[in-house]
Parts: sequence; C-alpha cells; structure tokens
Amino acid sequence: SDEKGLTETAKAVISNFLEKEFNREQIKEYLEDIENQIAVKNNGVSTDFPDQFKEIQSTCTNINHEFEQHQKVWLVLQLVEFIDDIGEINSSMLNVVRTIAQDFNISEEEFENGKQFIAANSSLEIPKNFNITLVEDSKTATLESVNHIYHPKLPEEIFALRIASTNTILVKFFGETSFFLNSRPLVPGKTYILAIGSVIRNPKCEPIYYSKIVGTYYQIWGKSNIRLTAENIHYRHKGSNDGIHPFTFDSYSGQLVAVIGGSGVGKSTLINLLNGNLKPAGGKILVNGYDLQNDKKELEGIIGYVPQDDLLVEDLTVYQNLYYSARFCFGEKPNKEIELLVEETIKEFDLFEARNLKVGNPINKFISGGQRKRLNIAMELIREPAILFADEATSGLSSFDSDRIMLLLKRQTFKGKIVIVNIHQPSSDIYKLFDKVIILDQGGRVVFQGNPMDAVVYFKKEGNYLKAYESECLCCGNVNTELILKVVEARVVNEYGLLTRKRKRSAQEWYEGYLKKIQSKVKPTTHNTKLPLPPNSFKIPKRKAQTNIYFKRNLLSKFANRQFMVISLLEAPILAFILAFFSKFSSGTLNNPNQYLFSNNDNIPSFIFMSIVACIFMGLTLSAEEIFKDQRVRHRERFLNLSYLSYINSKMLVLSLFSLIQTLLFVAVGNYVLEINGAFFSTWIILFSTAFCANLIGLNISAALNSVVAIYITIPLIMVPMLLMSGVIVRYDKLHKSIIHPEYVPIIGDLIPIRWSYEALCV
Repeated sequence: SDEKGLTETAKAVISNFLEKEFNREQIKEYLEDIENQIAVKNNGVSTDFPDQFKEIQSTCTNINHEFEQHQKVWLVLQLVEFIDDIGEINSSMLNVVRTIAQDFNISEEEFENGKQFIAANSSLEIPKNFNITLVEDSKTATLESVNHIYHPKLPEEIFALRIASTNTILVKFFGETSFFLNSRPLVPGKTYILAIGSVIRNPKCEPIYYSKIVGTYYQIWGKSNIRLTAENIHYRHKGSNDGIHPFTFDSYSGQLVAVIGGSGVGKSTLINLLNGNLKPAGGKILVNGYDLQNDKKELEGIIGYVPQDDLLVEDLTVYQNLYYSARFCFGEKPNKEIELLVEETIKEFDLFEARNLKVGNPINKFISGGQRKRLNIAMELIREPAILFADEATSGLSSFDSDRIMLLLKRQTFKGKIVIVNIHQPSSDIYKLFDKVIILDQGGRVVFQGNPMDAVVYFKKEGNYLKAYESECLCCGNVNTELILKVVEARVVNEYGLLTRKRKRSAQEWYEGYLKKIQSKVKPTTHNTKLPLPPNSFKIPKRKAQTNIYFKRNLLSKFANRQFMVISLLEAPILAFILAFFSKFSSGTLNNPNQYLFSNNDNIPSFIFMSIVACIFMGLTLSAEEIFKDQRVRHRERFLNLSYLSYINSKMLVLSLFSLIQTLLFVAVGNYVLEINGAFFSTWIILFSTAFCANLIGLNISAALNSVVAIYITIPLIMVPMLLMSGVIVRYDKLHKSIIHPEYVPIIGDLIPIRWSYEALCV
C-alpha cells in the first residue's frame, strides 16, 4: 500500500486470492475495510517494522488462544500462498510468515514442505519425500522418494502433501484438464485443502477419494498393514429368512466404515458376523489371510468390539474400570506400566475430570452419556486392537457428543486401524468422516457399499432426482444424508394423494440392483498366503492371576457401595439380637424368680433353627444377583476369552468372605445374649458352612435366570420345600407315605442343608 491506500496491484492480488472462497460483493467489502484500516494507520500510527512486528505477535497470541492447530497450519499456508500470488516470494515477507509459524508451534520441516509445495509451478519443483503422494496413470512410479497411487485413465498428475502434525492434506495439479473438488472446479497450479470425505472428479476417470490418498501414509508408517475381507458371506436367523443376504466386503488400514440403515435391518447382526461373534452360514471372513473362525488363536487381540450396551462395573470409578480392563488385557506388563497407560488413555479420551467419579447406571448417573460411551470405547482401545467394531456408538447421545465420539473413532484410523461402526442416520459432518459406507435394507439385504459421496449420487440417480451428480450443497457443503433412506423407503401414493404402506421398490429389488451394479465390481483379492499381523501386546493373565484380579475388582465394587456395606454388615447382628432377645426365656430359680439359666431355656432349639434359616436367607440374598448383574460385563470378557472358572472362583471367594463376617457377627451377638458358652467356634463354622452353601445355590440361580423378578420369585420356591424337608417343622416319620422310611431319614432329607446344620448344632 501507499499513502493513498491499496495499490491496484495489491487489489488484484487480494481479489484473485479471495475469489476461491467469496463472491464479488464480499471481496469489495473486504477491500474497502482494508483501505479504511490503512487510512486510520496513516493518521498517526507508526508504520515502522518493529511496531508492526509487535502487532503481529499480539495477533498471533490471540490466535493461539482461539484456533485449533489444524486451523493455524492452514492460516500459515494461506499466507504463503498469498505472498506467492504477488509473483515472487519476498524474503522479508517470508521471514514474517516463518516467525508466525514458529509462534504457532509449526515445525520448520512442515513449514518448508508446505512453502515448497505451494510455490511449485511444475512437478519438478514439488518436494521429494514421503509426505508427498503422486496420483498418476502409471503402474510404476515416475518419481523416487514419494508415495505412489496408480489411477487408470487419469489425464493429469495430481500431487498431495500431508502435514503430519494435524493430518492436513493439500492437493494441486498442473495442466489444462478440468478437475472438480466436491463439485467445485480446481484451478491448475493452485493449492487446495483436501477435507475429510472429499472427492476429486474428472469425466475421463473414476473419482479419487480422500481415503485413497490418506491410506498411502498409514500403510507406510503404520506398524503393519491390516486388511479385512468377507467373501460371499451370509447368515440366517433361526426360523426366519432374514439375517444377512450374501455379500462381499473389503476394508484396509486407515478406513472408517459405517453400516447405515433403519431399525431392525440387521446392522448389529452384520457387525457380530464380521467380528466373529456369529458364525456365517456360508462364505469366509479373512484378516490378512487368517480365517476368523478357524485361526482364532493367531487373531487373539487383533479385533476389538464395543457392544451397544454399557460394559461398565457400575460401583467402580472411571479410573478403576479402565485399570482393571487393562489388567485383564496385559497379563505380562508390570503394574506401573499399566497405571501409566491408564493415565494416558484417560487424557486421550478426555475423561480426566471424571476419572474419580463412580460410573453409576443410566438411572443413577454420575457421569454423562458421552463420557460413558467414551469410557466404553477407551476400555477396548486401551489394548490397541488393529480392527475395532462399535455397535451403535452414537445411540442416545446429543449431536455434540455424537460428533466427539465419531472424531475420536476417526483419530484411531490415523494410527492405521480399521474402524467399523453402525449408525442410524448420521449428520452431514459425521457422514463426511466415513471412508466407506454399507447401506442395509429390510431383511439384512445390502443395497450399497462404497464411498459415502458416491452413495448420495447413486441413490439420487435411482430416485430420479435433479442434479444427481451433486453429492453436496454447493453453497454450504452439507450432505443431505436423509435422502438415502428416503429414496430406499419411498412409498407409493394412492389416487387420493396419500402415502400407502407399499414401497415403490422392495428390499429384494434394491438388493438385486446392488448385485448387478455394485457387487459385481467388488472383487477383493483373496490372500493365498497369510500376511504378517500387526504386533500387539495383548495377553490375558493366567487363570490364577485372573482369579486374583476378579477378586480385587469384586471386593472393591462391594466396598464402593456404601448402602450394601451398611446393610450387609448390620443385618447379621440385628437379626441375631432380635432372635436371641425374644428367645431368652427366664424360668427363674427358687431364690431368684427372674434369673436366666441356659439349661432351662426351652427356646434354644427354636433359636438354633431360626439362626440356620436366617443364614440361609442371608446367603441366598447376598449371591442371588451376583452373576446376573455382570451379564453385560461378561459379554466383553467372553470376547476376550477370559476364564469363566476364574470369574466364578472369585465370586465364591468374595461371598465366602462376607458370609464369614456375617456369621461371625451373628454368633457373637446371639451367643452373648443367650449366654451360650464354650460353643462359639463350632457354632460359627456350622453357620458359615450353611451360609456358604446358600451362596452357591444363589450363584446357580443367578446364572440360570435372566431377570431380577424371576430370581426373587425363585428364592421362596427353594426355601419353602427346604424348610418342610428339614425334619424340624414336620417330622420325617409324619411325611407322605411315598417318602417316609421306617428306619432311616428319607433320601430327600439327606439333600437338605438345613437338616445337617440343625442336627450338627443340636448335637
């Protein structure tokens, strides 16, 4: 600028720069605003470089507090492009931009790469390193030291640069060919940001997808490539033709795959089929050539699964849930390493504020729904599986929490993982995150698979929509994701103009169209030889160690439930006091009519019997829900192949500890009140054995039944016959003639624990 304002050259440069994003009126307003600011500065404000530099640094400080790193990177690159538009990069201007980059914590290497890429006027000036990807119509790479993608019939070479710190992808090409980025024309020689989900199109060749370019970096820098292939798999529910109809699928490192469809179309079934929870009726699923069903030992730890339901121990904190999950996954890691890993995971998944909060349940909430979902995912991702399946990852969450969850899953693909998630109807921003979509219709019929943007075009064409080739709004860039299911489930209109229940095109018709137009082109390469699997440190502990971990987790869970602890510890002494106090009959003596003598108390047999019944009840109620309430948690632990015997052993140890304390308190209070001397230890052992026997009966009930109501209805069904057959309420020789024996106790009496406990205590 000069004293009069912006020069004509400056105006032309600024206008050309802004034309890519703004219309003429906006550019005019912007230029007027700049001239007004120049006029203000020329009236008394110093134009010395030191003063301007201080102002720049002040602006950078404000930007550092407001912008995310990827926005700051793009801002610096736009400044480089702006000064390049002048005609030649001025060294003084470049130094200013370099200083800004340093203030923004952008490395010198990334700045130089970006500067050279933007300033390049031909392919010869493009920097040569593995941050560059060349897309060309050549099976052999024409440039050394860069990544290479073969794209048939591509008329011009396309270059891409990856800024690794923010995973920003820049693209440019040289030539006269017309290319379109998300339906917007590209200017040759100009640099554009390739946003997540973007598509570069040209009439002469197949589209170039964001995922294809980004995938080259993961496959080189990842620990090892991973590929999931499903070949002609199908599945049927029992007694139904529904399930998953035959289809073929292929996915590789760095892809986020979405399974989309309405309720009840089989999304969860497909997820469980691909992760190995369900066995396909036909076809095979391969992971780097290893069969998912036949090579389970080799694939141990490779696949992760986050079910729709929460897999959390409700009485433990966020930290404790993560810690014990890690202990089960890393049997050979020292405790300090596990603790450090848990702390890092808590920070990565933004759970630091909630780390010491109890998880609770959906009714008694201590953490939010988004935090619960992130914790569920963190518990699975802490062991770094190469393939992650997430069932309904955003179900029941707000749009903000849904975005955070999907961005979190997308970040996992940057590490070279495959993430497969099912979702009902994603927002535009979430939809653009996906690298591939599988769309299901009624009965488990796949009606589309491929790039998300192609899905919009495919269904717009099938639904005879105008401008079918526009995958997103040209003004705002949003994708109308509702359109897909609207087209699939479109209804016939009757003569009165009302929608009928009949669909314009049945699920079978859509499926047949898919087989003809899409499935025939999906031909994944079958791995004839098994490829190396990614290394992983997943190793479950030995059974004894598992029992120890289960025991500590169960005990900690009990201690964390204050209400349970208070009731379970006070229950026994209170019952003992009530039974003993009301059973303490004082017959008196000649000298003292109120004196109590144990030998004259006729209620002792009744007290013994009631004590046994009380211990049975306490033992049953203590254990009746133990296995049932862990059903969801056990679902994940079965997926990890943890020992069920170790789990049961830990339950028995914890229950025996509580029964030990309860019966100890019961005997102490009861014997003290009734002045029973010299039989404390024997009484305690017998009552403890009775309570522990009830614990085992309760565990069996808990494992057999699937509802709390059924469990507590079953307890009287067990207790009443047990009381009847104890020989106390009804004598054995007075029972039904088909049961009694003239000399011996009936066999059914030998099976009743109350009978043995009562006999032992009385004798």
